Amino acid sequence: MGSIDQGLGLLELGSTAFTTGSGVIDAGTDFLGAVVGVIRTAVNGAAGLIGSAELV
Repeated sequence: MGSIDQGLGLLELGSTAFTTGSGVIDAGTDFLGAVVGVIRTAVNGAAGLIGSAELV
């Protein structure tokens, strides 16, 4: 019976690790979205500055 208990323990550990991994992936996706937003804002700001410089 010990091996069955060990197997169940491993399954439980695996599912916990999977849940944790999913959480990390979600956090990473949110972080990437924030980074992309910052870059987009910076690019738009730079484009605006360049555009206004050309107008001058």
